[in-house]
Amino acid sequence: MRTYEPEQKRQKFSEIKAGLDDAESLIRKMDLEARSLQPNVKAVLLAKLREYKSDLNNLKSEHKRLASANSNQAARDDLLESGMADAMSAD
Repeated sequence: MRTYEPEQKRQKFSEIKAGLDDAESLIRKMDLEARSLQPNVKAVLLAKLREYKSDLNNLKSEHKRLASANSNQAARDDLLESGMADAMSAD
């Protein structure tokens, strides 16, 4: 697995969030379009869209979990760095 610097991680998380937002917008558009179709086609497409929405919600939850963990790690790193700086200046 590739290791990123903190700023690179923040940028990647932002890029992923933007991609998830785009996917949600596209699914909404597909839903509106599917609802305007004939009943036999509409039912099949709406069922598929429910799968897409479920997959997207799972990805959003995972992103949120990872972003939160990353944020907590960054806060710990900041505390450790400031503690180290305080210890160095006390010497």
